[in-house]
Amino acid sequence: MKTFICVFEPTTEARTNNDAVPLAIALNTANAKLATATAVVKLSEAYPEAMDNFNTDDPLISEHLDGSVCPTLDIFDEKFAVENEFDGTQW
Repeated sequence: MKTFICVFEPTTEARTNNDAVPLAIALNTANAKLATATAVVKLSEAYPEAMDNFNTDDPLISEHLDGSVCPTLDIFDEKFAVENEFDGTQW
């Protein structure tokens, strides 16, 4: 298993109207596709009324590399994506 970081960006409307912030989660899965699917399910469980506030079709997904920053496993983090920079492939 590998650890993947998945970040759901809020929609422009959710940022403007609801002060929504990006949500990050780290998951141990076999591949990025499975990590994305698992993250969407976890998002629907944790924030069932807010699913429409996030871009679930194209989340930021990256494999965690040892020594780089990572949110806590299996828990959504509201500060991770705000406090850390994504370079297009890694956090």
